[in-house]
Amino acid sequence: MIISEAGSHMRISKITSAELMMNEQSNVGQQMDINGALQVLTVTERTCVTLFYMEDMKIDKIAGITDIPNNTVKSHLKRGREKMAKFLSANGYDMSRFN
Repeated sequence: MIISEAGSHMRISKITSAELMMNEQSNVGQQMDINGALQVLTVTERTCVTLFYMEDMKIDKIAGITDIPNNTVKSHLKRGREKMAKFLSANGYDMSRFN
């Protein structure tokens, strides 16, 4: 009985490991797509998007770092999101759930 329990536990572990590997591959693919989407942005848009979404910075902090006004940072974020959504949509992502 202990052996079968161990066998069942090992089977569950193998499934979990396979699922984890699939998730990691999926995440790598998604990361590559996001990097591709970032490449369609201008340097300033990419900087604003990266600082806002990946570094979790506030608008005023980004404005200070980039030496551009707050509203201009907001404009770069909006344009950057739109360009990235267009790129991702063209590459098979369903962007309707983000609207």
